[in-house]
Formats: sequence, C-alpha cells, structure tokens
Amino acid sequence: MARSPLLVRSPATLHRAGPFGVVLLAPGDEEPRALAGSAVAVWEALAETVSRDDLVADLAAAFGADPATVAADVAPLLDALLASGAVVET
Repeated sequence: MARSPLLVRSPATLHRAGPFGVVLLAPGDEEPRALAGSAVAVWEALAETVSRDDLVADLAAAFGADPATVAADVAPLLDALLASGAVVET
C-alpha cells in the first residue's frame, strides 16, 4: 500500500496572521490570498508535516464535525494551496 503524501507549508510562502485571519503570498500567486474562519485552522495545522487523513481527523475532532464533511470542505482549499505552492507534498 502506497503511503499518502505528507503536506506542509512551503518555506517560500510569505504569511502574516492577525485578528483578520491569515494573509499569504505563495510562489504561484500574483496577489495575496486571505484565509479566514476554519481555513486559518487548516493553515495552522500545516505548520507541521501532516497527511490529509490526519489533518482531517484532527480538524474533525477540534470542531466536533463529521470527518467526511471536513474532508469534503477542506479538499478545495488544500488543492488550491498545493497548486499555488503555498503547501508542498513531502
């Protein structure tokens, strides 16, 4: 069985957190990207290397939500962060 890729923030991504959420500029972005709400929790979790499955499980536990719902909700964000280079697979 193949190991699923691990995800982590790219060190090349500039980011700043504040009461507004998180603003980041990834290598593939022309404009800064703003994260708010639960997307901030995803970004914070990506400070450490984590698999998608573990990320989903941790977020589901933290928010008391169904893991399948969390997986569906975070998939587009993770895909966008990967596409921009803000997050990398290891």
